[in-house]
Amino acid sequence: MYSSLNDLSTLVTKILDYSILQSPQATKEWLQPRSSTSSLNTLVGQPWEILRTSGMTPKHPHTIDINGKSGGAPGYISQISVIDQYGVGVVLSTAGPLDSKAAYIINEAVLSAILPAVEDEARKQAEMYVGEYTSQQSDNEDATNYVPIKLKTVIDNGTGIKLESLSRNDSDILEGIRKVWSATLATVGQLASEMRVYPTGIEKTVTNDNKSLVEQDWRINFDLLPNVNEQASDLPGLGKLEALCTSWQTVDWLYYAGVPMDRIVFTVDKEAGRVVGVDIPFLRSELIQKSN
Repeated sequence: MYSSLNDLSTLVTKILDYSILQSPQATKEWLQPRSSTSSLNTLVGQPWEILRTSGMTPKHPHTIDINGKSGGAPGYISQISVIDQYGVGVVLSTAGPLDSKAAYIINEAVLSAILPAVEDEARKQAEMYVGEYTSQQSDNEDATNYVPIKLKTVIDNGTGIKLESLSRNDSDILEGIRKVWSATLATVGQLASEMRVYPTGIEKTVTNDNKSLVEQDWRINFDLLPNVNEQASDLPGLGKLEALCTSWQTVDWLYYAGVPMDRIVFTVDKEAGRVVGVDIPFLRSELIQKSN
């Protein structure tokens, strides 16, 4: 059995649009690792050879998972690379001596060339979420009862979208979240000074003014400052363990009136390529219009 470049390109396309299996969720689960290896940067899937790297986007370094699969026959080697977080893939097929490393050299060169460009494009597309959002007084709301909610988002050199500020009636909500955390979850660790939001991939189509819009669920990443144990005690061996990433555990840890405090919902007009507004459920904000 053999595959052409067209066959492999079709395969990668079907993986990236989540149509290769019975459901998108099944495809996402299929891309996950099944075992670790002795290398800190290599994981094993079924059938994936997964490489974790942070050096492919030097301007904005962060972890990227590359789901790879190599194969071939004597004199021929093929390599596919699927980068799910960007929605892109690379397909290579080479011919040559049995000991040729051409496929692996070209694959690394291609990934090193395209991933920084893809990162720049992803940041460019994310700019539509950036700006200031301000709630408006409703027609049936008395001026004395009107409580303005304001949100400002920015993109900097960090990952995701940064929450520059969030206030309700001029009260600093981000600082309030930090105080709630310190009072209830300080034993887990201290919150980092910045708060950022990331898409979850959960979307729902809604109709507004006869327009088809999409509600996108995002989450605030409660990033924790790393514990520096060697400064806390003179016991031997402290500080030898790698820093533990704990922020992935913090989803849904803070609630207010039964609503998670890390959930934010953007309403997007995909046809126009713009964000209509944002809803912050735990503040009972409903849709806050984008000001700029």
